Amino acid sequence: MNEVVTLADVLAPPELELKLVCGGGNATTTIVRGAHFSEILDPQIWLEEEWIMMTSGVEMYRDPARQRQLVRDLVTMNASALGYCTGIKTKAVPPALLDEAATLGLPLFDVPYHVPVRHVMTHVHRLVLGTDDVLLQRAIALTDYLLTGFDGPMPPSLVPETRIVVTLRQMLGLSVDHVDVQGSPVDPEDGGAVELSSVVNGVSDQGSTHLRVHGEDVLAVPCRVGARLTGWLVVHLPSRTDGHRYVLAAAEAAAMLIAVAALARRRSTDNLEALGQHLMAHLLRQPARRPRTGAGDLNALVGSPSMAVLRELGFTTSDPIRAIVADDLDLAAHRPDDLARVLRAAGIPHAWAVEHDTLVAAVQCSSEVALALTERFGVPAGIGGPVAPQDLPASVRQAQFALRMLRSEHHHARPGSAPRLGALDFAGLPPAALAAEQIRDVLGDDAVDDFLAPLVEQPLLLDAVVEFLRCDQDVAAAAQRLHLHPNSFRYRLERAAGVLGAPIRRPSTLASLYLACAASNLL
Repeated sequence: MNEVVTLADVLAPPELELKLVCGGGNATTTIVRGAHFSEILDPQIWLEEEWIMMTSGVEMYRDPARQRQLVRDLVTMNASALGYCTGIKTKAVPPALLDEAATLGLPLFDVPYHVPVRHVMTHVHRLVLGTDDVLLQRAIALTDYLLTGFDGPMPPSLVPETRIVVTLRQMLGLSVDHVDVQGSPVDPEDGGAVELSSVVNGVSDQGSTHLRVHGEDVLAVPCRVGARLTGWLVVHLPSRTDGHRYVLAAAEAAAMLIAVAALARRRSTDNLEALGQHLMAHLLRQPARRPRTGAGDLNALVGSPSMAVLRELGFTTSDPIRAIVADDLDLAAHRPDDLARVLRAAGIPHAWAVEHDTLVAAVQCSSEVALALTERFGVPAGIGGPVAPQDLPASVRQAQFALRMLRSEHHHARPGSAPRLGALDFAGLPPAALAAEQIRDVLGDDAVDDFLAPLVEQPLLLDAVVEFLRCDQDVAAAAQRLHLHPNSFRYRLERAAGVLGAPIRRPSTLASLYLACAASNLL
């Protein structure tokens, strides 16, 4: 590799639309050994000879004197060229900048607003690495050093980005903060980064920027891959000015590795969530059979596509799963990924899907843990019983029933009482409620519907019976809910007893009415 890169090579790709606006007849033969984007006016700190400086003029667009001084500094240090990004601060190259470059013979090219400067930088870096084997070896060695420690054990709490930041600090001997796109510290233990939120305000995310914050020199390096910005590295610079180019190269290499690690982890999480939703769609299409909870039923799935996906999501064959159902969601305020985030943080294997504003999740944990985590989600929810994965619809139905019981208890609570909020576990329901959920499986739909048919045909009588059950057989309270006189309400109960052929208060009649009404979603 002994070829050289020229400015003609940099300007060649038509898709970049780079336009040389001044520089003389030999401008395109100028040798290029690198490129750096900067908004500061001290290029000698960051640039080697025969490098391109790129800028959008943030610090000088209103100051012709500083524009001319920048050109003189670049010529003095034998810079290759100046690339000006138009459309950000000025619509065209500032006149003073253009005049001084033309006078001193500094090649100057225009970068259109719609062309991301990172594409130009990537193009230059690719050209230079392809013609300089020593530089390529240095780049490989730098990357290899930043990845030191990845071949050994890491604490579960240590994400790859943190490891890279720690290595960079050791390498530079400087303080380095990793902040997100808002400038908040990514690592909660990075207390010093809290005040650096002002760093990212107004700083270009296209390239590294040197600026002063609270009287201290810092280098803000965007962590990005292509158009995806994940945060910033903020390097606290020493007072001396030598060695900054080394700091810049190391920080930019670390920033790119951090962005790759962050995006890979996010993409992995997104892929798992999509995989879980695909699995849920498959499991929810299964018939709602009588639940089976034995380990044998779980092991029966071993080798099946469903079990392969369950394993990928962290589920095991040693424990059953259970359903969580929350419906009538305000999806803007209670996003499904909020619940997923809570489950991930707790290390709970899970999968979820949303159908018609109803969130259905499958989890593998105890009912106590499921209740605690669901209540943190902030909406009423029902918890189903433990089942084998292929019987998830049965647990979903139980969770839906528990949710109806929770809402009924809340809606029909007596004045002054403390209604139950949060979540309700199907297994915690009284035996009568459990029997009501299963009565249609035992007797069949026709038997339940036939029993209620005489009341369904006379809605006023049905309403009276339902309110009588909801109010714990309190005639006065039930009559008040229906806006009736107690005597009128008693008359309706007598008529209901007549069509049923049995006294309402007889225990067997009350039990039958409760089971049938609960199974028919009337309570």
